[in-house]
Amino acid sequence: MDESTADQTSRRTFPIVPDSEDGADAALREYAGGVRRGCKEGSVHLAAIDVSILAVVLASVAHFALGALWYSPMLFSRQWAAALDIKMDGSGGGIAVPLVVNFVGCLITSVVVGILYLWGGGDGPLDGIVCGLLVGACVIAVENLNRPMYERTPWALYWINSGYSIAAFALVGLVYSLVA
Repeated sequence: MDESTADQTSRRTFPIVPDSEDGADAALREYAGGVRRGCKEGSVHLAAIDVSILAVVLASVAHFALGALWYSPMLFSRQWAAALDIKMDGSGGGIAVPLVVNFVGCLITSVVVGILYLWGGGDGPLDGIVCGLLVGACVIAVENLNRPMYERTPWALYWINSGYSIAAFALVGLVYSLVA
């Protein structure tokens, strides 16, 4: 196999590696080939994914901010509280721990959307939005169907929470694609 064929083969099996003038891409492909032993042809090993930390942090902040808006009195807090039969009088205790846990969740989900965006060969904002929509609508919203079906929670709660997930993941995909 000549050098150009070997180069094409490594690109085909590791499509995320960029071209560079200094040959750094060849070193990365060689590394990726080492960590990929045992992977199917055309697959990418998770260890070789280079997720942008800045994109993840900014996407997480956007996700968190959308949640603050979505569940605010301007949008759905009253309907959400009514569906759960919660009194919004401040007697529910501290909110610091749930907010911290929520933000950590935003970070984790932003990393996952970033990985999926890269795995899918994402190339721009539309790809980011579609990636986020697929996660939000086809994974989260479908999984959330178990709540009203088995737990008999109100359908209004399903639509509020699933609508948020779909919008949030689309936003995460968009922000990730713009910053990464």
